[in-house]
Amino acid sequence: MIARRVRFVLVGGHAVAGHGEPRLTEDLDVFVEPTVVNARRLREALVDFGFGAVAPAVEELARPDRIFMLGRKPWRIDVLTGIDGVSFRTAWASRVEARFEAAPLYVIGRAALLANKLAAGRPKDLLDVAMLEAHAPPRSPARKRAPAKRKRRRPRTQ
Repeated sequence: MIARRVRFVLVGGHAVAGHGEPRLTEDLDVFVEPTVVNARRLREALVDFGFGAVAPAVEELARPDRIFMLGRKPWRIDVLTGIDGVSFRTAWASRVEARFEAAPLYVIGRAALLANKLAAGRPKDLLDVAMLEAHAPPRSPARKRAPAKRKRRRPRTQ
């Protein structure tokens, strides 16, 4: 997918792991941008990966709010063109790089991940929220900006 320049972020359990909270997961959840250009790239990547004739059509991959389950657990890949509570634009803008073995991959940002998990509301999602919030990274202390210097106006001379 990277070689084909597919716009995607990892979500689900791998995204939770990417934010430093490893947990078991039975699949890889990949949130893709649902556009025709991206769908074409994605289909090419799926064909390259060996899905061939079973790879969904470009038109299907470009439709929002679809789920395509490829393979079988525990190696299943879920290709998502929509997720609860977060648009692709927001997910992409919030993305962070995480390392999985030797490969750097983008995962959905922490705040967007929390929004998605809360919107999904399943018991396992709420457990992920509790775990992420319990181990939140320390916030950097807010810095106060120095007050702006006021410029003195010179009296106008005519």
